[in-house]
Amino acid sequence: MINLASLRSKPTQPSKAPGVATPGVAVHRLFPALCALWLAALFGLGCLVASADALASLVVHLHLPAILPAAAPPLGQTARLALVVLLAGLGGTVGLVLGVVLHRRALARLRTAQPRAARSRAATIPQANPAPA
Repeated sequence: MINLASLRSKPTQPSKAPGVATPGVAVHRLFPALCALWLAALFGLGCLVASADALASLVVHLHLPAILPAAAPPLGQTARLALVVLLAGLGGTVGLVLGVVLHRRALARLRTAQPRAARSRAATIPQANPAPA
């Protein structure tokens, strides 16, 4: 028989003090790269699972056959893979820009919250009586 109490996670950090901000995931230094990777995978895989008719209508609406006659529907496997790479690159770029913006905002919010938390902690720490001179 499995003891369910032993499977519960133990708290590793003390409970946060009131008024102290906890840093989110956006302050991690790899957050912009992970956003770029996530959106690149989302755009690329989204293009892979799209039907051939949906991709053909996308190509026609983007007027790609006017620029590149080989891109005229029906699209072959090479053209579909080229669209996957193109959309994955676009998603990676959008994700990187979005990740950098969110990362900078989170760092700025954390930097403004730290002095405030230090002041509130300093106010609650009792001061020792100075020795008479």
